[in-house]
Amino acid sequence: MFDYLAIMVSAIAGGVVTILVERVNDRRRSRKEQVSYQEELRRNRPEFQVVKMKDYFDTPGKNTQHKSCDFEVYVIKIENVNIIDDEVIAKYNKDNLNRDKWVCREYTLKNVGKTSVYELDFISHAHRTACLFDAGMINERILDFGSLNYSELYDRRIGPDEYFTLKICFHKDRVFGGIFSAQYELGMRDDNGNYWIQPFFAPDDKLYESQRTTYKTIKEYKSKDIAIKCFKDPSLW
Repeated sequence: MFDYLAIMVSAIAGGVVTILVERVNDRRRSRKEQVSYQEELRRNRPEFQVVKMKDYFDTPGKNTQHKSCDFEVYVIKIENVNIIDDEVIAKYNKDNLNRDKWVCREYTLKNVGKTSVYELDFISHAHRTACLFDAGMINERILDFGSLNYSELYDRRIGPDEYFTLKICFHKDRVFGGIFSAQYELGMRDDNGNYWIQPFFAPDDKLYESQRTTYKTIKEYKSKDIAIKCFKDPSLW
């Protein structure tokens, strides 16, 4: 009887150990597969490189007419805001309508990665000081309306080794750029539905490497809701 019990206990113990070992091995395999998957994603990620830049900062008004590039944005200073009930209305200088005072830089960017890109966003992080708009849309009505806007979309497929041209314009007296951190980013969705972000030190031609992110993060970067909350409560900046 005792021998039988000993055999049963030994068999059960052996089975439990086997199960535990298999679970540990499964977790190790799972971790290795996850690491391998992440490495593959990184190797094949989309990434842009500035291959050419044309500088019109010393010649205000030159090449400011829409549409000499594929994608054109105008970065505009927020002079002040009016808060009416729950609405935040930005105040912009009407002088921004004078294209003779615009200065621009044009960038030719190449997808040096291995994956195609869709839904490329040019995003500004300077929520407190500047907004950006499609350069062809700037008019008196936009300025009077006082909208807050922190991103513009270039809705086109850009495959590996393909190029697109980007023009960024400013008022000559109000050029915005980061010194120690990137004030702008390129947000993108790839062929496989993965999201990526690439810091852009515009108006310089410096780009950091692309990093994987989430749709939620890009949506938050583009959203004006956080800025509105901070304008209502300046202590949140």
